[in-house]
Amino acid sequence: RTPIQQIDAMLERRVDRRLARTESPYYRFQEIELEPELRAWVEGLDGMPVVDSLSTDESHRRCLYALLATGFLTLKLHGSGPQHAAPTLARRVLREVHARPQRSAEAERVRAELAEPAAEMVDRDPFEIFGLPETASDEEIRAVYEQLCERTHPDRVGDAGDAVRELAERVFERVEAAFGVLSDPRRRQEHLLARRRAGREAAELDEGRRAIEAELLFQKGQAALRQRAYDEAMHCFQEAVELHPDDGEYHAHLGWALHVSRPDDRKRAEQALVHLKRGIKLAWDREKPYLFMGRVCQAIGRSDVAVKMFTRAVQIQPDCVEALRELRLINMRREKEKGFIARLLRR
Repeated sequence: RTPIQQIDAMLERRVDRRLARTESPYYRFQEIELEPELRAWVEGLDGMPVVDSLSTDESHRRCLYALLATGFLTLKLHGSGPQHAAPTLARRVLREVHARPQRSAEAERVRAELAEPAAEMVDRDPFEIFGLPETASDEEIRAVYEQLCERTHPDRVGDAGDAVRELAERVFERVEAAFGVLSDPRRRQEHLLARRRAGREAAELDEGRRAIEAELLFQKGQAALRQRAYDEAMHCFQEAVELHPDDGEYHAHLGWALHVSRPDDRKRAEQALVHLKRGIKLAWDREKPYLFMGRVCQAIGRSDVAVKMFTRAVQIQPDCVEALRELRLINMRREKEKGFIARLLRR
């Protein structure tokens, strides 16, 4: 469970943002099981400044963290919002191109040239608008700015129509705003810091979502394993490993599912051993990887290795009943073999 101090630290780093519902149709609040009081609070989160959430109680802050981690909510800068006017206007201009063929070829060309950058510049940052890396020099920024001015200045539209002029003004405003950031050393540095912070935040949220998805798949795989639905379990563990490849328990369970789904397949056993070894390396302090490794080694005739694996599992978890049972069975077989050999020698 994530400590509340870590959750508060994450929220405090984002006090300049506001909460917003995700635009994806796959994330709907109605599908979340919540208490009535908490649901009412969640329904009113859209647009709330992050700073206001810090004054809520711990259960509300934990709920907010979970909604951010799973993608039901996202963060936006104050005053930001969907900017669909430019592409809508661009589509209007393109329709006008086809509806009014009597316009001159030059006017038609200007419309098409403006519609494309208008759509491309929506939700883009200054570097993306200029098509330049963060390391671009002042000379490179100035050169691209001049090129964009030549392409997008409203004076170029002539008598192409009010819609085209409005579109040109929108595009040119974006170019001017981007140049204002990139040409000012202080504003450019502030933008770079904000851009990198946003990248880290996006990576953290993505990692959180992947970890939650992987854990849910792992639990589903464990349930399938208990029901002996081995192929289903194998697929669940495989997806969990792909989402979170550094979890040793996921690798160990995938290795075991690979083996029990085809216990007589030697090639499948070799594949299982690869994941089991990985599981032991990543989760060396857990008993399950050793238990599963012991069982597979015993199945392929490596009893000596199996005993070591079962013993290690018991050392880690003295109450590991499965490993204790395997060791007891091995000892019973050995005693029986010794007795059989002794009887043969007495004859």
